[in-house]
Amino acid sequence: MSIKKYSINNLENYIIAIFLLSLPLSETLKQITFVLLILLFVIDKILNKQKIYIDKFSTGLLILLLGNTLPLYFSNEPQLAFKWFWSIFMFSSLYLILINDFKSNNQVAMIKKFFLFSLVLGLIWGIFVWKISWGNPRLEIKSVGAPNATGTYLGIYTLFILFIIYLKSRDLVHKHKGWFSFYLIIIMLLLIALILNGSRGAYVGIFAGILYLILINPSKRWFFLISFFILSLIILIGGTFYNELSSRILDTFSTMERFKNWEKNLNCFLINPIFGGSSKICYEDPDNLFIAFLSRAGIIGLLSFLTFIYYFLKQFLENKFAVSMLLFLLTNGIFETTLKHEPAIVFIISVFILLKEHENTNS
Repeated sequence: MSIKKYSINNLENYIIAIFLLSLPLSETLKQITFVLLILLFVIDKILNKQKIYIDKFSTGLLILLLGNTLPLYFSNEPQLAFKWFWSIFMFSSLYLILINDFKSNNQVAMIKKFFLFSLVLGLIWGIFVWKISWGNPRLEIKSVGAPNATGTYLGIYTLFILFIIYLKSRDLVHKHKGWFSFYLIIIMLLLIALILNGSRGAYVGIFAGILYLILINPSKRWFFLISFFILSLIILIGGTFYNELSSRILDTFSTMERFKNWEKNLNCFLINPIFGGSSKICYEDPDNLFIAFLSRAGIIGLLSFLTFIYYFLKQFLENKFAVSMLLFLLTNGIFETTLKHEPAIVFIISVFILLKEHENTNS
């Protein structure tokens, strides 16, 4: 390895660590470190004359990006269209950077550690600052923002932690008891955060992801059956003793508001069905992932999203944990625009780590 490449790779390691830690707490730092990652990635490829490796999933991501780039030129709200495009550009580029420049086991382990520490920072801020100190309704995490987006963020992390515990259970119990305790603490904090957040879409997504694993692998389903039971019990207990959660679960007003948002954005889509983005209404959150693509990028955007799903399954169909994560994204996506900003980045990093775990298991 050349000195230039070694220096760039070291710098990338530091920057992605800061990027991960900034995810729940600082939008500004997240954007700055992301731009630095992109610059280092491009410089490295130019200086070392390296080809960019593209796997099946990154092909799907690039098609998704392209399908949401074309509507930029046809949108009546170019600034809002660019914000939507930039979010997709971020998580698509991030995956490309990860599979090209973070290949070693040490680098993946480093990413996983900072990914987990990032979650801890977010949970501490959400539980102890937002809820306990400030006494706000419905838990939010600072940079993640709105309660439903925070719910999606928490849901993806919940499945990810369950998968890692399942995959590493033998090593954690016998060799790394400190890490095992750490994971248990994270799970407890996550469950508290999910109760305080009260996102029904996140609950449905988590249950869908776990049920898939129970059905797809009946010979080894005990772990996920227990997880399903514990999560159901905790939500039931939470709804019984925490009035804010019970009123949230039984709230029909927000459900009707969601239906109105769907109708409003679908009507906006009909004005420009090919490329979407006919007015500001198209960029108001429809609380539905599929309608978001239709209203903001039209049929072109939705087709690119379906292609993204196709390539994801083409690469990860044998990785049941990655498929479960996608199922969460799509199921929760009925109630929330899941593939954007921090939740989308967390999804991408989770999938990357699960990809590496799967490779190591089968090697």
